[in-house]
Amino acid sequence: MLLRMSAFDGEFFDERFFLYYEDDDLCTRLFNKRRAMIIDPSATAIHRSRGSVKGKSPLRSEYLRGYHHAQSKLIYSSKYQSTEQAMAQRRKLLWQTALVLPMRLLAYNPRLISRMWGRFKGVLKWKAP
Repeated sequence: MLLRMSAFDGEFFDERFFLYYEDDDLCTRLFNKRRAMIIDPSATAIHRSRGSVKGKSPLRSEYLRGYHHAQSKLIYSSKYQSTEQAMAQRRKLLWQTALVLPMRLLAYNPRLISRMWGRFKGVLKWKAP
């Protein structure tokens, strides 16, 4: 992503977003200002490894991945839709997680269990603005 910093009036990254949805936020802000965006579908990016969730403790990294993804999703929803829609999405995510987590336990994949538990905690701890 290449962005002209001056298009953001001195306010670039929204610090409420951690790791996820910051690119969606930047593009939505440009779109709302009716600023030009060029999308090149031929451009590709290759992720050779998951660098944002690597570490000495992969299960902890997966937990944090799920946690921050859920938090950022709800922050984005409340920012660009409404608090009511974000709360509805929160309820939906709680139900989905409550239904899927037992299946993850039965299939026993520690990585997916950690991520799902992080998502559950992220949704549970999110506070509406």
